[in-house]
Amino acid sequence: MSTNQDTQDNDLDVEETAGKSHKGLILGAVVVGIGLGAWQGAPRLAPRMAPCAAEAGPVWAAIPLPFGGGDGHGGGHGDDGSGERFFQFDDLILNPAGTDGTRFLVLSLALEMKEDAGLAALEARDPEVRDAILSLLSTKTVQELADVTQRPALREELRQRLNELLGEDEIVRLYLPRFVIQ
Repeated sequence: MSTNQDTQDNDLDVEETAGKSHKGLILGAVVVGIGLGAWQGAPRLAPRMAPCAAEAGPVWAAIPLPFGGGDGHGGGHGDDGSGERFFQFDDLILNPAGTDGTRFLVLSLALEMKEDAGLAALEARDPEVRDAILSLLSTKTVQELADVTQRPALREELRQRLNELLGEDEIVRLYLPRFVIQ
């Protein structure tokens, strides 16, 4: 009788082991199937997905900037409710002095204006203002630009130069929200 009981126990053990190995085999097949599907499907789906992503624009474009703007075309002006006006220049690129073109500075510059009239003058003279900014900053060396303690003086020098160009003290403050030296 014990032989019959042992045989039944062995049969149950074999069935449990077979059930476990089938589950592992099925799980392995699913994982391999997903991997192959991604490997083969991604190159085929990417061209179809690219136009959708291009229409949506970059993710960061939906993030509001504190100065308005963000389109890279100057502009970026408006009233924030307190009577202050902002004008932003995005992604200005220049080579610092003494680098022979091997280094560059990428910056965004925001100007806080007194009045709408100053904004209009700034918009009308956009190319001149950009040239003045680039001309002044390109005379600075990498060491001068990289020294954080010199930033306030650099901001003030830029503000004064641009106010001279506009003919009035229209620019109240100057901000450098992006300043990257490579």
